[in-house]
Amino acid sequence: MKCHRGTDAAAKAKLEDRELQKQFQEVEQLPDDDKVVVKKLLDAFLAKKALAGFDTPSEKGNAMTKIQIELTDATAQAAQAAGLLTPQALERLLSNALRKQQAADYLLSVADEVAAAGVAPMSMEEITAEVKAVREERRQRADRH
Repeated sequence: MKCHRGTDAAAKAKLEDRELQKQFQEVEQLPDDDKVVVKKLLDAFLAKKALAGFDTPSEKGNAMTKIQIELTDATAQAAQAAGLLTPQALERLLSNALRKQQAADYLLSVADEVAAAGVAPMSMEEITAEVKAVREERRQRADRH
């Protein structure tokens, strides 16, 4: 796994989250091929989180570009009424679309490696069960706070 701090101390750092610590211990027991898949999935998740902080040019004070678009009258009127044709709204929409595209591109680039590692795809039932489990865990954590 990538050690972003680059020090032995970071590699030996104590995990405060006991559940996460247990999961990492379980991952360490997996075959090397499975470890590669877990690392790629973790990298993809962390990349997605990093992309969430994507800065737009106006936030950085960079030069601005003026664009002109053509829309049907009905679309333009509805977008105007919804407040979507302001420079700020358009920049926010485009930035969000760029973040999603970058995350999707990264995940697709990892997909071949996951397939090559021989990981069987999850069924819709398995995916649904995982989503429900995560949601339930979040609810329980929220109830504790």
